[in-house]
Amino acid sequence: MIGHSYVADRQARFESELRRQLEAQGGELLSLFPAVWGRHVRRGGWFVEKPGDILNWRLPTDAWRTAERFGPTVCLIQNEAYHQVTADATTWCTTRRIPYVTFSWENGGIHETLVSRAQANFRLAAQNVFGNTDAKNLGIANGADPKTATILPQVGIDFDAFHPRPDDAAPEFDLGFFGRGNDPMKGKTDLMSAINGQGWTLLNGDGQGLSDYPDMPKDRYWRVRVTCVPSKDVPGFAREQFAPAVTIESLACGVPVVATNQSAIMEWGRGAPAIWFAEQGDIEDLRRHLREVLDGPGKYLGVEGRKWAEPRFSNPAVAAAYMRVLGAASS
Repeated sequence: MIGHSYVADRQARFESELRRQLEAQGGELLSLFPAVWGRHVRRGGWFVEKPGDILNWRLPTDAWRTAERFGPTVCLIQNEAYHQVTADATTWCTTRRIPYVTFSWENGGIHETLVSRAQANFRLAAQNVFGNTDAKNLGIANGADPKTATILPQVGIDFDAFHPRPDDAAPEFDLGFFGRGNDPMKGKTDLMSAINGQGWTLLNGDGQGLSDYPDMPKDRYWRVRVTCVPSKDVPGFAREQFAPAVTIESLACGVPVVATNQSAIMEWGRGAPAIWFAEQGDIEDLRRHLREVLDGPGKYLGVEGRKWAEPRFSNPAVAAAYMRVLGAASS
């Protein structure tokens, strides 16, 4: 398994579950990831070239020597197909005839100068995993085989760490916003317009600072009655690639969500009994849905949302799906 994100706690917990399921079948897992990435530090990682440079970071020679000694039968690469580390990994695998699986969230258009690299990596993969339908279609247009293309989240959510609020943790705020406030794609401006004059209190997560992964329920979700995810497509900015982690984490904590109908969010949240979808960019529609959940029957459906989300997004469920993909790749 190769990816920069496994330095972070959320992804490391998924990695641990995948390892557990592999070992239950007599397998082993070697993880190659940076020792440091931004504020994240993790033992067992490698000091990489260009840490923090998502396009160009590279593993050191010793990491590949370790992989050589390990002798994998299949490789899971969870960086985009056009990243340098993916090119290094796919070259390493193909020269040794080791099947590999790629993962891609990319649903907004691959940078022109990187298309050829991505196409080669998609084309030679034993299996390609995509984080949403738009990413899958883009991947197929750039060389991925439709017969081996699967849609899955990149990782799961720890439903043990994210659970409904204790009885003594009454919510302090009506609404929570936990996106990047300076990113127009996250829609904070729309949210502020929607709540103007309504008397609703807001926990502004982007101004609150960062929390360690296991502290996020008490720092964020348990403190609000409703989580709002007002994302939208904005030309020149990245598109939302998943029902954002905060959406699923909120459901895991028994807190209902008002989101927008942006395509990737709708794809992963469709059918959830505790997600309401407003038209992206429509302030009146967003306000109407917020009022419906805060003042109507929607406020009672948070626990139902958890029941819906756990079999779809828990680490055991997502790891089991990857086990099937890895098995198909290695057969």
